[in-house]
Amino acid sequence: MNERKKKLYIVYELEHLPQLEARLRAGEELEVIALDFEVELELRKRGIVFTPLRSVARSCEGQREPIEVTRMAANEWYKHPELAFFAHDGILLGEPHAGPLHHYFGMLVYYLVLFEQILARPGIGRIFIPESFHTVGVEADPTAYFKERLQVDVAQLIAERRGIEIEVIPALPKRGTRYSAWVRIVETATRCIIGLLNILVTLLRKPRPLKILSTDPWARIEPFIKDMPDTELVMTRRKEIPRMGWAIWSKRVRFHHPLDFADRAVRKLALARAEEFARAWDALGDTPDISKLFVYNGSSFWPVAKQVLGSIVKDYAEDAVATIESAKAMLRRYRINRVLLFGSTKGYNNLWARVAERLNIPSVEMQHALEVTELSHPYARLYSRYLAAYGALTKKHYEQFGVEPRRIIEVGSPRFDRYAEPVPPRELEAARARLGIDGGLTALVTLPARGNSLEPSSFTSHSVADSVDTFAGLQKKFPKLRLLLRPRPGRDSLYERQEIRGMFAAGTSWVQDEDLRMLLALCDFVVSGNSTVVLEAMLMHKPVLLYVRPIDQDFREFEEAGAVMVARTPQELLQHAEALLDQDARTALVARAESFLQQNFVFNGKASTRIEECIRELPAPR
Repeated sequence: MNERKKKLYIVYELEHLPQLEARLRAGEELEVIALDFEVELELRKRGIVFTPLRSVARSCEGQREPIEVTRMAANEWYKHPELAFFAHDGILLGEPHAGPLHHYFGMLVYYLVLFEQILARPGIGRIFIPESFHTVGVEADPTAYFKERLQVDVAQLIAERRGIEIEVIPALPKRGTRYSAWVRIVETATRCIIGLLNILVTLLRKPRPLKILSTDPWARIEPFIKDMPDTELVMTRRKEIPRMGWAIWSKRVRFHHPLDFADRAVRKLALARAEEFARAWDALGDTPDISKLFVYNGSSFWPVAKQVLGSIVKDYAEDAVATIESAKAMLRRYRINRVLLFGSTKGYNNLWARVAERLNIPSVEMQHALEVTELSHPYARLYSRYLAAYGALTKKHYEQFGVEPRRIIEVGSPRFDRYAEPVPPRELEAARARLGIDGGLTALVTLPARGNSLEPSSFTSHSVADSVDTFAGLQKKFPKLRLLLRPRPGRDSLYERQEIRGMFAAGTSWVQDEDLRMLLALCDFVVSGNSTVVLEAMLMHKPVLLYVRPIDQDFREFEEAGAVMVARTPQELLQHAEALLDQDARTALVARAESFLQQNFVFNGKASTRIEECIRELPAPR
């Protein structure tokens, strides 16, 4: 007797539902599975029968092995002997992509594990899966396009291995949408205006001895640059022009895209090198030795990974070579003697760090977030010559990564200087009235954002839902505790859904658009995930209850010093929250936190002064 095979329809974006509904109205019998929790909510709202993802597949989130496998792949692929050709002027061209790739590989393995379980069930005869509707800009990170089609690529891989028919339903976007004629005209006009501005500033403003190139946005460097009259700037973020105003004139600022100095000769060289790289990549064949890096739990994900790696090698190499040559010309043209970097491990900041070092120009990465603490992480590196660090704890971690102590300069961060001053009482009372805080015990709860990584601090939509459920349980356990719920600022449609907001008591405040410093001043304690909010709360003398995954050890020193409470399960969260209802417990925790801050960080409101001194004391290029 022939068993009737079922048809499986996979959805993962809200935009997929009209296509699904059309098929169901036409009478097709489909088993529906959503890979995203918000899509599950919408299916339920529309009355569409579906199979919950977690009823058929278990996620590999929170497990150490897949994290280490994907970190290894991201860290080692471009260093492999077979990829020795992929370099220019001594710079490894795969290095800037290690960070984005490690997130991409993490989600690749995440979907690999899910689809292997979903498709291992008996009776599946055919799979339908739509392409993503998300658009990808032509200047996006090289992994962006492939991230948007991961679900399709992995589904095809596993379906082929299991001999199951699969139909990919076409949808937007198509890769690299071309600019319209109007956009080209606007961009050309913008370049001309910026070019004229650069000429005027160069001719009419006197040169200064300190010549700094910055990849940081103006808001990050203004606190110390504004008090450096002997400084002129070259900014790589042209969008900063409207924000800088008079500072463009007073600081003799010129604006350049990294490729502005890529002339015809550079373009010719870059094209020749790119063609050389493409031939070498193709010569590796279908299963080179490097493919052994891309195996998890006995299952190879090389057939998918090689697509993004091939694109980086063949499609983006020309741009990378041109950027290196253009950067060298720019640094020489303006006689740059200092380089300030947004982050030396990420994207083209990495190339700027490498080029500056080859020209013996001191570069400084400005620390803007808490550092990772595990050596295997792709960001556990320092490619600039120096790091302007938060303090002694950061220095300790980088020493553990193998970075020489002299390269870590403890200065703090201008970002936190404002915490040295109290919130004005009038503003505080206005916010208290606006949010309806009546004097009862109040907790600020930061909610996790939907991420695209397997890292311990990243959450898929289903994991976000788990956290929300846990925090709703906190409110039910302690109904007199007022919660201020703070998703990451911006718009996340999941947190705007009534199904999510309805999990909390009526009148609960959602405060993602409120000033964080103000919220910290208003609350009695803070519940946070892995975030710099922890530091900001400690600076505001607020007790911190950290809620993280069991494998997340980034705050180990904080925990060992008793500077924060740490919960790794919902039960522990409730226990620690109950303890924090006691004023004496909160006071004791704050005292330990303040001692920890003094020993490990340089946060006293004077970071701008120290960074200025740091920049001035750097040795000039020889």
